[in-house]
Amino acid sequence: VGASNNFDQRSLYSQFGGGLDFVAPSSDIRAGTLGITTTTTVGFVNDFGGTSSSSPLAAGVGALVLSTAPNLSFA
Repeated sequence: VGASNNFDQRSLYSQFGGGLDFVAPSSDIRAGTLGITTTTTVGFVNDFGGTSSSSPLAAGVGALVLSTAPNLSFA
């Protein structure tokens, strides 16, 4: 799983190559990019990023794939 920014580009810190199955929204280190908007104990923030933001999205994609093909194995 890789990371993409709000310009629909692969984030500079993201993995890349043939082993990459998809990219999930995250943040970037480039100027002008935003992170994921989320809530905290102090309100909304839009700088949530990295693997902390892409992991739950990747898990959701995996769950949707598994829901359509429940006999899939990890391989």
